[in-house]
Amino acid sequence: MRWCLIATLWLGLTILMACGGGESPVGLWGRVISKSTRQPIPNVVVVVRQNETGTEVARTTTNNDGAFAFPNLSPGSYTLVVTAEGFLEAQVVVILTAETPRKTIVVTLFPEQEGPPTDVPITD
Repeated sequence: MRWCLIATLWLGLTILMACGGGESPVGLWGRVISKSTRQPIPNVVVVVRQNETGTEVARTTTNNDGAFAFPNLSPGSYTLVVTAEGFLEAQVVVILTAETPRKTIVVTLFPEQEGPPTDVPITD
């Protein structure tokens, strides 16, 4: 009887996997640092918005090392909106796929008084 139950469970799992029993989650990990000091920034709000709809799908705050994690996202295109007091807001587009289930990024924030670069040369 036990063997029959194990065989039935195995068969069910095999069918579920073959039919694509749903999208596997993908994850996004990162760190937020200051442009001027290159040091991590704690307590930064990081919001994940789905690009197709603009809907917020996740939100977190960085820890003392400036780190954040979103381990259970669906494959797709997202915009991270990163905000911290005393810094300019940053928006980063990230594409997550099943082929790359774990993505790690570094987001650099500019202090408000410094601002983003304005003298970047344009090349062909």
